[in-house]
Amino acid sequence: MVQDIKWKWKCRVILHHLRLWSLLSAARLILSYWRKRPHELEFGFLANFNGRDGLFVDIGANAGQSIVSSRIFNKNYSIISFEPNILHKTDLRIIGFLFGFGKLKSYIVGLSDKKEIQKLYVPVVQGVPLSQEATLSREGLLSDQTTQKRIYELTGQSYFEVEETTINLNTLDDYGLNPDFVKLDVQLSELNVLKGMTRTLQKSHPILMIENGPYLNTIVQYLSAYDYKPFQYNHYQNKLQSIEKDATSLNVFFVPSVKLNWLGRLVA
Repeated sequence: MVQDIKWKWKCRVILHHLRLWSLLSAARLILSYWRKRPHELEFGFLANFNGRDGLFVDIGANAGQSIVSSRIFNKNYSIISFEPNILHKTDLRIIGFLFGFGKLKSYIVGLSDKKEIQKLYVPVVQGVPLSQEATLSREGLLSDQTTQKRIYELTGQSYFEVEETTINLNTLDDYGLNPDFVKLDVQLSELNVLKGMTRTLQKSHPILMIENGPYLNTIVQYLSAYDYKPFQYNHYQNKLQSIEKDATSLNVFFVPSVKLNWLGRLVA
């Protein structure tokens, strides 16, 4: 198994240095769209709102995986994406052209609790930046065992270097948006982003889909002050289920109480 991982990683290293990996990544996203296979099962929940107008805000867009996965299930929602890493600017342009359907806008900027310039830390293995694991927390990157496990499972390597780059940060409230859904995957900086969107939470009451991680309990406590409750998505039953103890899903949904009746049968 480990040898298989290392062989695949060696091929990726070669493709990266030949400047072919981005094209292959785009091709794989296109294939996943046509095969209707999202990169994360929780995006299937968006199918319940296909045919309606709305706004999906993608925070931590990376190379456009969430754009493609959301479009598998929902063709109508407009999408606004935020990605601080300039390495993904071309990726997002390609994905936007193919899957934006004229309803997508991407900002190459990060989100946090205030407007500032920050450092972004990117793990690098054998010269290949793992931008999907980029984070504002160097300490978190070096200490979070979940992140280190993902890197090992992808590369077969237990050692990685950390590169720094400078990025611009704004708050979501700065944009005055009225989202229906917000997907949040920013590698250990979720709480700061939430603190920068308090007006949006109070005005729009969006449903949130946040990556499960070591700070989930802190996020649950923070959002409870805004009357949000956590749920897991059961894709077999197409329902959101209350979390009694620990979340086991990759992403956790947070639903404001004012929308529970509106969701009706979709909440168990």
